[in-house]
Amino acid sequence: MIGLAILLCASLLCACLPAGTWTLPPLGQPEAPVLMMVSGAAEIDHVPTRGLDLRVEVSVRNDGQTMPRVDLSRAEVRVDGVRWVTCEMDPQTDRQALITTLAAGATFQAALECRDVPQPRESVEVRFFVSDAGGRGVIVVPFGAPKTSETVES
Repeated sequence: MIGLAILLCASLLCACLPAGTWTLPPLGQPEAPVLMMVSGAAEIDHVPTRGLDLRVEVSVRNDGQTMPRVDLSRAEVRVDGVRWVTCEMDPQTDRQALITTLAAGATFQAALECRDVPQPRESVEVRFFVSDAGGRGVIVVPFGAPKTSETVES
């Protein structure tokens, strides 16, 4: 009985996410080349026996005259500013669908799922690569941590 009480107290003190889907709020503007408009939305899906999966929807619009190549197939994730790690995707993911060359004025929209990410306490950043767009050649889309008091779907 005492062991059960200790376990219950420990679980109440744990800042773990309950099972369900949790929205990550935007955390400022994405870092992107000047002539590209980038927006994103993200959520974390917590399945207790599987861990945390990060789902990100990204939209990239080319407002320039060049034709940049956008590559989400090699996306990286950073949780709480620790270090960048490769987004571990489902083996069935069509990686070619995550790569495109954008004509002037064109928009590219894609959904990305990264499996088994650490639980964020402060922030999540998704980084992907772009060539022939000027700048550093990367786009970083920042999100805040989920608020544990609001579940979007269960």
